[in-house]
Amino acid sequence: RRLGEAGDEETRRAYRQRKAEPVMSVAKQRWGEALSARLDPTQEAQALLRGVVYNHNRLVRLDYAA
Repeated sequence: RRLGEAGDEETRRAYRQRKAEPVMSVAKQRWGEALSARLDPTQEAQALLRGVVYNHNRLVRLDYAA
């Protein structure tokens, strides 16, 4: 495969999985593994909000580092 080629779907999926695992690990360490919401829609919202908070914390830390 040449540099810049898209690759097959399975390769891209595996790459996204490898990129997501460290993020999930850090989020679990900081805010716990369990979600406090009981209903599926609110669990989804809580998981999304954790992602937003994670991204915000990363941006703030990068801002202080610069």
